[in-house]
Amino acid sequence: MPSNIPFTIFHTSDIHGRYEKLAKLYTVLNRERNLAKQDGRLVLNFDAGDASDRLVPFCSLTKGAAFSHIVNAMGIDAQTVGNDISLPYGISALSEYASRCNFPVLAANLRDKNGPLPEHITQRTCLDVGHGIKFGVFGLTAPWGTSYEAFGLHLPDTKDIIIEEVNALKAAGADIIIFLSHLGITDDFELLFGIPEIDLVLGGHSHLLASGGMTNGQGLPFSLPGQYAEHLGKVEFEYDPAEKKLVDITVSTISIPKDIEPDPDLLRAIEKAKEEAENEERRYVGQTNYTLPLDYENQCAIGQLGADALRVRFQADIAIIMAGAFHNHIEAGEVSLGSLNKATFSAANPYLSMITGKEIREGLEKCLDPEVINYYHHGLRGAPVGFPQISGLSIEYSPDNHLGEKIGSIVIGSEPLLDEKEYKIAHTDIELSKRFGCIGRQEHQVVKHDPEIILRDVIERYFKDNSPLNMQLENRWKVTQKVVK
Repeated sequence: MPSNIPFTIFHTSDIHGRYEKLAKLYTVLNRERNLAKQDGRLVLNFDAGDASDRLVPFCSLTKGAAFSHIVNAMGIDAQTVGNDISLPYGISALSEYASRCNFPVLAANLRDKNGPLPEHITQRTCLDVGHGIKFGVFGLTAPWGTSYEAFGLHLPDTKDIIIEEVNALKAAGADIIIFLSHLGITDDFELLFGIPEIDLVLGGHSHLLASGGMTNGQGLPFSLPGQYAEHLGKVEFEYDPAEKKLVDITVSTISIPKDIEPDPDLLRAIEKAKEEAENEERRYVGQTNYTLPLDYENQCAIGQLGADALRVRFQADIAIIMAGAFHNHIEAGEVSLGSLNKATFSAANPYLSMITGKEIREGLEKCLDPEVINYYHHGLRGAPVGFPQISGLSIEYSPDNHLGEKIGSIVIGSEPLLDEKEYKIAHTDIELSKRFGCIGRQEHQVVKHDPEIILRDVIERYFKDNSPLNMQLENRWKVTQKVVK
């Protein structure tokens, strides 16, 4: 009888651009990989998505592409698509990133129902690992409700795709099937129940750390190594060729010491990523004759710039954007893409909607709630939602009045706002949030949406068309002691 064949699988997920920690993790990964090989074990390495993050300047400047240098240096055998590039920057940016990777980037469900996958994205891969054994690996990404419909993708039923992938890998001769998941643990548990052909799940998206792994009640093992490159997932097992199954499975995580030396190969890859972004960082965008300050609690010049740029892009009647879309001021003088990116690395996309005057008033009242202004949402990457910044309208308001009674007269252009009249309003997807947005998310209201354009792109175009800017803070929100509607 043939002997059992020992394997070790390493697994990362939800790194979110923590490249300094990742360089230390790679030191541990190299050590552990070498020890496993010395013990005669076959070794593979996988990532379950969200490796990059727009918090990192070289990621945001290159829309995720530069992070490919780092993941390529890690020796990954396959990676599943997270939401770190596709949702913030669009499908074209994801395809560009995947084209640079020297391993398969998997997302079997990232498609328009039965249509083709985006370019350079793969459904599944079969890895010949030696001894005549094939690892079948497939990956799925989190659907995020209907978010991908903005890109023309209506993702198919996830359960159907899982069954389809398992059957396809079995037909291709896979001896072991690994599911590389960026669905999150709740969906994983629900969707995988009753599919015994899957041997192992390497999970992500939930940021969940399970030091000893988990099972779903049917004995299916899950590796869940947490977030931010703080732990390395490790799965050890033996493959029994006679019974064609995994035996002696052990799932664990390795904590990454803070004082360990970073790996020099990863450090070189990080420098490559930074060097690639440098040309973009230096690129001339335009000029402003005045510094454009940021203020999260009041109207501010950089917020008004963003609102003006959105209104001009769509030739809208008005524009509204929350100050939380911005992260820094812009200094007077020449403006580079790097300084603009520092000011707003938001992934917000521009929208044009039609809404009534009554909805405008109600939405703005909602956004004057201090709980909204001071609310921190992880999508804003460290900024509060902030004060609503406006263009094309002027408003009298009393900040001391009760919520719902703060706003008085509203003038659009030179005419008073009419409750029943519909207006063209430019905004971003931030303002569509149910929790803190000022615009109701009703599909019939949206006239136009640019899902592969971000706020920074809109402002860059405005600079190019209007430099040098002579913009200073305008008193568009006028404080009054008495509200007259």
